[in-house]
Amino acid sequence: MRRLSVIIPVMNEAEKIGNILQEVKKLKPLEIITVVNGSTDQTSSIAKTMGAKIINYEKPLGHDIGRAIGAYHATGDILLFLDGDFVIRSQQLLPFVNAIHSGNDIALNDLSRIMKRKGIPHAVSIVKAVINDYFNRNDLSINSLVAVPHAMSRKAIDRIGWWNLADPPLAQAIALHLKLKIVSPKYVDVISLNKVRKKDHVILEKGSPYPKSTSLIIGDHMKAMHYIGKVLGKRGFYYNDPSMDKNYEIPKKNKNIKRSIVITVNHKSQDFLKRIQSLKKDKLAEEFIVVLAGTDKNFMKQVKKTGALVLPVSSSMNTYAMRALGASLASGEIILFTESHSSMNQIELEPFFKEIEKGADISLNNVSSLLKARPTDPMQLLYYFLNISLKKPELLNNSLTITPHAIHRKVIDQFGWKSLEVPPLAYVYAITGNLKVKASNSINKENLQSQDSVQMKSIYEDHLKAFHYYLTVTNKRGGFTKGSKNYNELKKLKNKDW
Repeated sequence: MRRLSVIIPVMNEAEKIGNILQEVKKLKPLEIITVVNGSTDQTSSIAKTMGAKIINYEKPLGHDIGRAIGAYHATGDILLFLDGDFVIRSQQLLPFVNAIHSGNDIALNDLSRIMKRKGIPHAVSIVKAVINDYFNRNDLSINSLVAVPHAMSRKAIDRIGWWNLADPPLAQAIALHLKLKIVSPKYVDVISLNKVRKKDHVILEKGSPYPKSTSLIIGDHMKAMHYIGKVLGKRGFYYNDPSMDKNYEIPKKNKNIKRSIVITVNHKSQDFLKRIQSLKKDKLAEEFIVVLAGTDKNFMKQVKKTGALVLPVSSSMNTYAMRALGASLASGEIILFTESHSSMNQIELEPFFKEIEKGADISLNNVSSLLKARPTDPMQLLYYFLNISLKKPELLNNSLTITPHAIHRKVIDQFGWKSLEVPPLAYVYAITGNLKVKASNSINKENLQSQDSVQMKSIYEDHLKAFHYYLTVTNKRGGFTKGSKNYNELKKLKNKDW
């Protein structure tokens, strides 16, 4: 077997370190490296007595710094990473070592079954899954370098950079971008073994809706998103001028209009004509704007007969650009956006207008129940991740990408109608601008159209731009804590190598 280095960061684990090392020694490793930091008990002397190599720091290093330092000092071809909090039997550790011995670069703990549990997934699970999804590795689910045990080849360490292990999600994003061979050979239940500390796991971190440990992990994932933005690129606006009817004239806006409805139409439907006639009959809004993709003149005439203002555009224009164009024409103080394939009636749409009239700036369609579906739609996880990063967990997966939704005129005037071409970015503008966003109304969630691969790519790109903007106005961690991570110790070792 190739040479094995086992790395264990520890602090005040005198009660457990002996049992941990007993199991590790059964693997017959080349070396066991214990990075003892901030310990005031007998952890160091016990580990030394049992033959472990001791790297001692008087003060705590903070989460995952010890892991990176251990990797720096390791000399093996295979590196196995553990924590000093709990004992894992050697037979459970062996599959991770064997996976690297078989030619893989990284072997992760298979925690994917957690995503099969009932209820809304934990925020940490959401952010883990989305990082993998950005690199088309949804097969990895929530499996991540955040969790132990995991093993890595020396080649993987060298390519990722040992110092990047101080932020496991960042290391994972680098590995995914480099297309390293990543597998998940076994499930080890570390969730129940991990002891709950009130200070880290219960009490909320200052300035965050999450406890310290969760805030720290989210911040690490935001660093990963910053990296993803650099390597996958920051997409610019993709607006194209529409192919309007030559005889079409943009009307002057009527400032006295209270309500406008913008409807995007990608597929002609006689049923849609009946629905819009019904809405006009119910006097839900004073103005109806239909943005129609394609050049079917007969259908266009039928839509115009309903009394709606029709804006014909190129069939190649995406839905979000169509919405933005509709917004540019709308005169209403409140603008509701919907699509022709959605069920539309007064009972369902009236509450969106009412929400704005009561003081909200944006009223979203509440589709939070979709987070309980199994398997969970990757798009819903992405929407939730954005709200997590914005420190708005109460908004869950509700998004400006999903219709119907309503927006107050002042929002569009503030950010410009073209901002609606990238809904997640417009959404970040709104949240960072302290606008009032509500998601009280829930309709059509069962009728949401599935996205094809092209649409999904566009949505991922839209969110990447939104994340990039948010990281620009906050910092690389999205304003989340770095805890007590002592990056200076990593810098010392890096400088030592130069």
